[in-house]
Amino acid sequence: MSREDAKKIADILKELDQRAARALLQKNHDEALMIYHEILKAQQDLGLEKLSGHTLLNMANVSMMKGDFTKALSMIEQAATLKSIQKDEKDRGNVEIFRANNMFLTNHAEEAEHILLRELKRNKNHTACGQMELLLFGYYRRGQKNAKARSIVDKAISHFKLDHNKEDLIRAYRCRADHFMELGQKLYAELDLAEIEKLEERGA
Repeated sequence: MSREDAKKIADILKELDQRAARALLQKNHDEALMIYHEILKAQQDLGLEKLSGHTLLNMANVSMMKGDFTKALSMIEQAATLKSIQKDEKDRGNVEIFRANNMFLTNHAEEAEHILLRELKRNKNHTACGQMELLLFGYYRRGQKNAKARSIVDKAISHFKLDHNKEDLIRAYRCRADHFMELGQKLYAELDLAEIEKLEERGA
């Protein structure tokens, strides 16, 4: 394949991806899924394994929005079997986040917790770990397991700092600040809000 042909294909796939995103914004889930199917077929035909894994996860996300959790899980499992996804720790962590989300949404919270804790033991990607920890934080917070919630959100903040991931770091600080406010610990919440303000000013 020539460089020119590769660029044309990349442009077509990008345009399709943008169409799918617009369909999602309009809550047209069926159209978004149809477009992602087109993208997936093209990626599979071209042997773009890792990109096809990402598209499968996008399709799983849309299926969960529709409430079709069985179909979503099937797509997540397909993505999980791809070697290029297994070898990339960020992608592998993302697969487990999708899998755990599916479990949480189908009232299998303990299984979801087990999935995330298992992956956290072996994953070395700081952002992936932080995102898994934030998902666990939400679970512990809802269950009023305050000690576990505080411990896991602290770990998420540390991981995002190590990756210099400002967007997720702000999100984690905001989660912790909200939790402090719920617990009546206003001073600690204000400290986290001050950290958010510093980070946002730094990027201005």
